[in-house]
Amino acid sequence: MRESKQILNLMKVRGKMKSIGFILNITNRRRLLLILTNSYKLALKFTYKPIMMNKKQYYRITNTKYTYLDIDFFICLCSYKEDDIYFIISSNAMPRYTLLLSLYSTPDQSKYAQFKEAWHLLN
Repeated sequence: MRESKQILNLMKVRGKMKSIGFILNITNRRRLLLILTNSYKLALKFTYKPIMMNKKQYYRITNTKYTYLDIDFFICLCSYKEDDIYFIISSNAMPRYTLLLSLYSTPDQSKYAQFKEAWHLLN
């Protein structure tokens, strides 16, 4: 089940990136899918179910599988109802284990808000 969701989300990301004009290559390394574009290695992380914390909705992304790889950016896909929200986060800003993303935070509320739909970072 997880693999089918991973392939589905990979196709969503591939379509989005192609529509923006990126040329990409997808490779499989140690059972993990990597996306290569503009000399960057990208890892895809995704989540569907938000969690509630302090009356706010967050999406949880874990990072443990990628700690040993040389990743430049993480594409974090948060699927909310019929919308797909992408966060393009550099590996320097990615926490080591768990990331909580809020879809509606502003940059003064969350340091990760600046990465929402930040496709320009991959140029």
